Amino acid sequence: MIFENTPSKNSSTREYADLSWRMDVEIARRSIQNMAEPNWKFNVTTGADPISFQCDAAMLDKLKGELELALREEKDTHSMRFQRYMN
Repeated sequence: MIFENTPSKNSSTREYADLSWRMDVEIARRSIQNMAEPNWKFNVTTGADPISFQCDAAMLDKLKGELELALREEKDTHSMRFQRYMN
């Protein structure tokens, strides 16, 4: 089952090409003064299609944690063995 859903070496997989981002901040509104609400906008370009998304500070923190977890799991012995079998 795993091998049916896992791309082979010859199939086209998405590969990271570029990441661009910007931070937008709403400083104030007429009704509320001294309020800063940062918002991040990301454009991720892969081999196939660009992906765009935006998030607030809480979601960016969660995304950071998930990416750090993925990097730690990639260095795990089980992951390294699986990657070796796939190549």
